Amino acid sequence: MIDNSLKSLKNQKGNDEEIKKLMRAVDELDGSIDALPTKSWVQAELDQKMQQQASEQSKNNVKLSMLAGLAGTSASKEDKKLADRVTKLEAEVDKLWKDNDKDVADLSSKIEFVAKQAENSSKDWGTKYESLESRLRECLRTIETLSEELRNCNCNCEMNIRQIRLEME
Repeated sequence: MIDNSLKSLKNQKGNDEEIKKLMRAVDELDGSIDALPTKSWVQAELDQKMQQQASEQSKNNVKLSMLAGLAGTSASKEDKKLADRVTKLEAEVDKLWKDNDKDVADLSSKIEFVAKQAENSSKDWGTKYESLESRLRECLRTIETLSEELRNCNCNCEMNIRQIRLEME
C-alpha cells in the first residue's frame, strides 16, 4: 500500500526530495524489522547452551566415578587421604552442579528477556511503520489539495489573461 502511495507521489511533480526521504525512511524501517532476532534463533542459542552444560556435567560425572573408585580400594593412610580428597571433590562437583543449574536458569531468563525485547521492538517498529504510513497518506492528501488549488489558480490566470487580451483588442 505504501509502495503504491509512493509511486503515486512520484508521478506528481514538485515533491521529489520529500518522497525520497520518505522512501529511505520506509527502507530503513524494513531493514530494522528484518534485523531483529527470530524466536527460532533464540531457541537454537538456548538449546546449544544447554547441550554444552549437559556435556560438562557428563565429564564431571566420569571424573567423580573414577575418584569414587579410587577411594574405595584400600584403607591405608594414603587411601584415607584420597578418600578425603574425593569427598572434597564430590562437594565441589555438587557445587558445580548447583552453579551450572543457576547458570542455565540465568541464561534461560536472559534469552527470554531478549526474545521479549525483540517482540516489543517488533511491535514498536510496527507502530512506527503505521505512523509513517498515516503520515504518507496525509502528505498525499495535501499534495492532491495543492494540485487542485494549482489547477484552479492556473484556470483563473488563463481567464485573466484572456480578459486582458480582450480589453487590449
